[in-house]
Amino acid sequence: MTLLLLTALALAADDGILRPEGTDCGLNGGNPIAGTAGFENARAALTINQNTYGATAFAERALFPVARRKNQEEDGGTLAVQWTFTFNAAQVVSYDDRAGGSKNCPDAYRVQVRPLDMQAGNIGLTGHWGNFGVFYSSSVTFGQQAYPNPFLRGMMWLGAAPMYASTIAALGPISRGWATQEGASAFAMDWIGGVRYEGAVGHARLGYAGSKGLYVDIGEDVVGLNVSSVARFDDESTLGQLKAGGTRMPLKKLAAPLGFTSLYVRDIAFGPAVNGDVVSEATEGASGLDGLLGGVGRLRTQHFEQEDLGGWVDLRLATATRPVESLHLAALGVHSPDFRATRDGVVGTGFLVQGGMVSLPGQPIYGVEGGRYATARVELRARSKTEAIGGGGTILWNDPELLALYPFATNVSSWSFNVQGNF
Repeated sequence: MTLLLLTALALAADDGILRPEGTDCGLNGGNPIAGTAGFENARAALTINQNTYGATAFAERALFPVARRKNQEEDGGTLAVQWTFTFNAAQVVSYDDRAGGSKNCPDAYRVQVRPLDMQAGNIGLTGHWGNFGVFYSSSVTFGQQAYPNPFLRGMMWLGAAPMYASTIAALGPISRGWATQEGASAFAMDWIGGVRYEGAVGHARLGYAGSKGLYVDIGEDVVGLNVSSVARFDDESTLGQLKAGGTRMPLKKLAAPLGFTSLYVRDIAFGPAVNGDVVSEATEGASGLDGLLGGVGRLRTQHFEQEDLGGWVDLRLATATRPVESLHLAALGVHSPDFRATRDGVVGTGFLVQGGMVSLPGQPIYGVEGGRYATARVELRARSKTEAIGGGGTILWNDPELLALYPFATNVSSWSFNVQGNF
C-alpha cells in the first residue's frame, strides 16, 4: 500500500497526460454557483442519498435472507458490508478564484463545470437464537465535487473515505439520522435496528429508523408474500416507502425450468421535495395508496421478475403508474447456475450479465428530458464451501435502482463491492 501511494504521489508531480490541464485548481471544485441546474441537481442528489431507503434495502438484501436460512440450522449471526461508488452523478457549474494563479490552472478555468462524486457505505449485523433475533443496518452517505487531481480523487474515494466511514457507520445510532450539507457537498448517517421472528412458514421484523420512522416487514415464506414499509413520524404522508407482493415464489415446484417468480408493487420518494401545503392540497380526499403515501413526488412501479429460467436466465419487467404511466424497465440477464445459492438469493458463486432499457419521466426542474436509456449490469460472486464468507463486485450502467433515487444521473457508472460473513 505504501509503495502504491508513493508511486501515485511521484506520478502526480509530472504534467501531461497524468496531470491534465486544470489539475492545480481548487481541490473542492471552487465555489458552486447557486441557481444553476447543476447546483440544484447536486443538492438534490445529496439530499436523496440520505434517506432510509438505503438502510432498509441493504438489510432486506444482505441480512435477512441469510439469517432466515441459517437460523433453521443453528444459533449465530451475519455481518455484511457494502460500498457503492457513483462517479459524475451531476455536473456542477463553479467559480474558481484560484484560476490564473498557476500554469496548470489557467484563467479559462475561472468558471468551469465539475462532476459530483457520491459514495454510500452500509454495515449490517444480525444475530439469532432459535426463531428470534435482532438486527442493525446502517447507511453512511457523502458526496462532493470531484478533485481535479485524478490521483487525489482516486485516493479519496477508494481509500480514505471507506476507512473513516466504516467506523462512523458502526456508530450510526448516536447520530439519530444526522445530516449536514454545505454547498455542493454533504454527509449523512442513517440506520435501522430492531427485532425479528423467523418461523417455519413466516417472518416478522420490527425496527426503528434513525431518521424518525418505524420499519415493518411481515410475510410468509412458503409462497413468498410479504409487505415492508417505513412509516414516518413527522411527514405529511403516513408511509415513507412501501413494497408489497410476492418475492421469488417457487414455480419450479410445478416445473423445474420455470425458476422463481416475483410480483410486487413499490412506492418510493421521487423528484423534488414539495412543501406540506402542496402535499395536503394534492392528497385532500385521496384514498388508497395516494392517501397513505402522499400522491405527489412518488415513483410507483409494478414489477414482474422471472429468475433462474432453465437455471440460467432472468427476465425483469416493470411498469410505472406515477408520476406518469410508462414501461419503466425491461431487462434480460444470463448467469451461471450457482449464481444464487438459495431461493432467498443468498450469495452464491458465479457471474451475471444483464442488459436492457429503463425509462424515466421528464423533470424540467432537474434539467432531465426523460426518455429511454440503455441499462447494463455485470456482477461476480464467490463464497467459501462452508458458506462462512462470501462477497463480490458489481459494475452498473444506468442502474434502475440508482435512477430511482437520482433521476438526473443518466449515463453514469456505479461500482459496488460487498463482503458477507456468518458466525
